[in-house]
Amino acid sequence: MKKYIFYFSIALLAFSCQNEIQIDPESGAQIKVQSEGLSYKDVEIEVNGKKSELKVFDYGDEITLNFVNVEGFIREKGKIYPGLKLLVLNKQGDSLLYYDDMYADQDPVGKNPVTLTASMIAAKPMRTGEILRAKLDFWDKKGKGKMHVDFEFSTKSNDNITVKSQKIEYNEIYIFSEKTGRVITDNQYDNDDMLYFILEGLKGFNEQNGVIYPCLMLDVKNEKGEIILHQDNILQAYYEDGVSKDAVEEKIYFGLGSKALTQGKKLSIHAVLVDRISDASLIMDTEISLKK
Repeated sequence: MKKYIFYFSIALLAFSCQNEIQIDPESGAQIKVQSEGLSYKDVEIEVNGKKSELKVFDYGDEITLNFVNVEGFIREKGKIYPGLKLLVLNKQGDSLLYYDDMYADQDPVGKNPVTLTASMIAAKPMRTGEILRAKLDFWDKKGKGKMHVDFEFSTKSNDNITVKSQKIEYNEIYIFSEKTGRVITDNQYDNDDMLYFILEGLKGFNEQNGVIYPCLMLDVKNEKGEIILHQDNILQAYYEDGVSKDAVEEKIYFGLGSKALTQGKKLSIHAVLVDRISDASLIMDTEISLKK
């Protein structure tokens, strides 16, 4: 499985930028901009391709900042040469991501007007519930113009996934699409896809002789309430022989392929994770729907 965390691109639209703070009074979305020699007309936030003014995003959302009508770049033979440095920090000041120049492999921009676009996937190494700060530094590779952007945001877990836990802790639970290489945030799927239901950061199992003994039961029902898939224990080998707690903490998952996904337009997934040698448990319930 591939997980694409961040990518940046240059879109051929336009830009103009002043020093300012933009705050939406309802959502609290905040973008601070300081510039020297560069200007922009507007800055827009998009979530999964749609305009938004949120600052709390679902884990796996694609967040895009569009700086519209940028001016001030020196043109050589009608083209501009922007650079973009990225640093993402958590509240403790730990560096989660750092890139010297996200535009290093981009071609120079020749069309005018220009929009500079920064896109990121709100996923690992970011964690839900953390306050995060993305620091973006644009600069002109042919001149002295520069612009610093400070964007504060956080992520939350998928509201469509219900988790009830007793003594078992976790970091993230999400659905991953093999077809798109992305986290699914709206619980909609294509029936020719392969979906992975991933549980990360699991803790709370009792350890015995250096190993733990997890069990994962799965039921999948269609919209008629008919069971189309049942598995008593996906982790049977672990349940019998044990497994290191580090391996389980890193990640466990189960998948649903086209054989299951083609058996209904709405599927209910019920998964129960238990510890063989204690009363620790975790129950996950969710519904997924076929894209229209």
